[in-house]
Amino acid sequence: MIYERPETSSLPTFDELLDIHYAKRVPKGEIMDFHLPWPDAYPYNITQPVGQMLDGVSNRYLLARIERKDRTGKPVPQSSMVKFCRETITPEGKTVWVVDDDRRLAFLPEVVVDDGSNPFDREAYEDGAMDIGTLDGKPHVKINVTKAWIEKEPKEGEEPDWRYHQLFFEGEDISNLVETTPYPLHPALQQRKGTRQGTDNTSLHIVLNRPRGGADGLFFAGRICYNAFRATTTTEYRQRFPEALLNTQVAIPGLADTGEPWWWGPGPIEIFPDGTIGVIGHIARYIGGTSMREYCGVALVYDPGTNTTTDLEIIATKASWERIGEREPNSIVHQVFYPTGTELLEDGRTNRVYGGVADCAAGYVDVEIESFIRRRVFNPQQLRRLTNGTRTLAVGFE
Repeated sequence: MIYERPETSSLPTFDELLDIHYAKRVPKGEIMDFHLPWPDAYPYNITQPVGQMLDGVSNRYLLARIERKDRTGKPVPQSSMVKFCRETITPEGKTVWVVDDDRRLAFLPEVVVDDGSNPFDREAYEDGAMDIGTLDGKPHVKINVTKAWIEKEPKEGEEPDWRYHQLFFEGEDISNLVETTPYPLHPALQQRKGTRQGTDNTSLHIVLNRPRGGADGLFFAGRICYNAFRATTTTEYRQRFPEALLNTQVAIPGLADTGEPWWWGPGPIEIFPDGTIGVIGHIARYIGGTSMREYCGVALVYDPGTNTTTDLEIIATKASWERIGEREPNSIVHQVFYPTGTELLEDGRTNRVYGGVADCAAGYVDVEIESFIRRRVFNPQQLRRLTNGTRTLAVGFE
């Protein structure tokens, strides 16, 4: 089914999407093994792994949001940070991920979240994205992370007023990244989260993100919004990207308005040869009128020329994983799968979708997304390049 600027009543509800998902075989997810230098730390949101050559040695790396909490999920004097982790293979053949201590990769500082003196004077890194494309005929790595902070203690009965802005970095590889965040910070940057980028083979750069807070007449709070621009050189990209980032104003259709609050945001994207965009993201709601939250992984194909989409579908929920273990928190966000990265497997059909699970672990789940499969056009050389760990799906095809 294709919508054409649908009436709200024609869109599915959250419960209808869940019913469809659970009527099918629920895919089984895997928890990834991270060896971290902090005993009370665990990974959460992660990017897809990408291959990088550093000092003549090729390894796979990912960005991981790492948090420190006790085993019940309660905050301790802690930090929330984003770190590069490197894939290693143990003598037993097991894959583990370790924080890389190469100083060239320490481009984000550790941020103290709660020093015990003022629990509301805190900062955190929430999310990260990593895409690899080409500019000036060379590899071009683009990274962004969402930084969050609370400026003042809320009044009794009020929720903390989190503020956000995103930090952007780019370079030819992950060892020479420079910050390219548009400064001075525009107020609109505090109203956007979860930016995702991709580039097709015509040098069209896609930008998706999620405005937050109250709608101001231009933006759609809690909805995925879109913009695009063309750039063939690094100079053009840096000139045009800030304006595109600040002007994502086209809201992608989502769920029916049933009066139940819901929100969603983009994850990794895939640009197809026909110009449509495959979007993997999250969709979320409060559970049963409580402060408990449920996050699910979703997918659709978006046509920016007509602002139409294929049917939104849930591709994974927390049900794809067994109980994570003793660190699974009894928190407001434990019923969560939050997709943040993807790679294409060798069959050319299966997306391995990475993300945060139950707010206390990182993992992946393998899914076939039929609306994506129908739009892929590969020759054998392209398929090998897309599945050898050196490229991400958000870059289109050269």
